[in-house]
Amino acid sequence: MPYYAWKGVTLTGDLCKGSLCARSQEDLEHQLLVRDIAVMRSRQKSIPWWHRLQADNQFKIAFFRQLTSLLSSGIFLSEALTLMSQQLQGKPRVQEMIIAVVENVQQGTALSSALAAYPQIFDPLTIQMAAVGGDTGSLAQALGALCDDLEMKQDLRSRMRSAALLPSITFLFFITIAAVLVLIILPRFTAIFSMHGAELPWATKNLLSLSDTLRSWVAVTLVAATIVCGVLLRWYSKSLHGKPIVDRLLMRMPFIGAIVRRYVMANGLRSVGMLVGSGMPLVKALHVVARNSNNSLLRQQFLYVEQQVVAGASMSQAMQQIHEGMFDPALIAAIRLAESSADLAPVLARIADMYYVQVKKDLLLVTTLLNPCLTILLGLMITALIMAVYVPIFSMSHVIGQQ
Repeated sequence: MPYYAWKGVTLTGDLCKGSLCARSQEDLEHQLLVRDIAVMRSRQKSIPWWHRLQADNQFKIAFFRQLTSLLSSGIFLSEALTLMSQQLQGKPRVQEMIIAVVENVQQGTALSSALAAYPQIFDPLTIQMAAVGGDTGSLAQALGALCDDLEMKQDLRSRMRSAALLPSITFLFFITIAAVLVLIILPRFTAIFSMHGAELPWATKNLLSLSDTLRSWVAVTLVAATIVCGVLLRWYSKSLHGKPIVDRLLMRMPFIGAIVRRYVMANGLRSVGMLVGSGMPLVKALHVVARNSNNSLLRQQFLYVEQQVVAGASMSQAMQQIHEGMFDPALIAAIRLAESSADLAPVLARIADMYYVQVKKDLLLVTTLLNPCLTILLGLMITALIMAVYVPIFSMSHVIGQQ
């Protein structure tokens, strides 16, 4: 689709400029006229190479939240999407994508099918929610529920990222200080230590050996080997055989495993409840969530539950058959009660919210306990390094003073 750079004037006489995707020069003028801007001149240009078609969760939340608001106010879907596309200056690829979605919708294509053409942005769960909302005539409600789900997941991801950020920064800070002491400061005193021939402490000797090693080709080899191993481990952890092993190890880690399990279960149960509440059959909802899950254990166990439900078992009975699974007895009991009262979707949503709350409490506990522990540990390690460097200097100054 053509991409135009334009300059124009507003009704108040102010000059403005920008860039927009438009089907033609006339379409560009129409888009700007709706915004009370008259085009003075424009030229077609190519989209810069760094503008790739990508969107994070924050963009999807804002996109679907705005679309929900427009649909709830009575605006037709194609008109709502057109209005949204006109507000995306600076994101030509995304604007081009939305214009293509508008054209498909105007031609009679369902919104879910139009979104399915961009799997790099819209995951299967999003597409299914749009499909269910379109089939039941409650697209605004379905997209609103999807926004709530995305916001909850984004909040948890942010909290988990913040909890992991502090130890990473602390470790990096310690490594930086240690490198300065060992690679820059300590070698300057090596000649002084050798000149006086004083007996050095054990820690100082080891630091001198480490300094010599790090300033040789051995250090370069170790760094290169570490980077290669890190890349290989990252590739293996995402491979078909390695991901189940990594997921299983995470689940078995003390305390962290419980947080990961609750986080995964909260996402899975909330997604199932959201789909079932929108009108999708339970079997299909389990299948969609299982295929869309990033956790291999949850995917495997949800697929097993799906098979058992197809065979005639209830969801709670299928979960109970899994030994050493991710489903605890309290969860199974709550689902059994929900099945007897035909109130499964709200119960799954409440259970997911309980898991979310517990994960937040666990992360708060981790950060509360970790902050002082890391501060104390960092102080002790830096003190040990400084003592290993300066104690021999004080000893030699004392000997020189006696001479």
